[in-house]
Amino acid sequence: MKTQKLALLFSLFSLLILGACTDKDVKPDRKAILTEKTWKPSEAYYDGRSATTVALQILSWRYEFRANGTYTWSAPGMTYPGVWEFNSDQTKLILDKASADEETWDVQLIEKGKLNVKSKVEDEYGDLHDIELKLIHAS
Repeated sequence: MKTQKLALLFSLFSLLILGACTDKDVKPDRKAILTEKTWKPSEAYYDGRSATTVALQILSWRYEFRANGTYTWSAPGMTYPGVWEFNSDQTKLILDKASADEETWDVQLIEKGKLNVKSKVEDEYGDLHDIELKLIHAS
């Protein structure tokens, strides 16, 4: 009888533990999400101000990330190939590492159909500016 009660308690405890695990506990495969489709900006911010309507060409940009660690950035009349990688905990997206064009983007959100990134970009005068892009899947 004591063994049955112990087994029952163990079973109930196991169910409680398993029941406490939700889909939120499972981390999404960020690489799979990033490389699933081509991305396009839906919103852009420059030093906290919306740049989407000011710089409409931003909306024509496309980013295609591939599972082999290469990517292509394109805009009308331009295409730029490069390499990408995540840092170890996949919170930063590093473009063109160890090159003169290296950029590191903080990944604010990555989920199916949504990618939000932030970075600091230096202008031609050497001043740093905060850039934020909110990207969605390009059809």
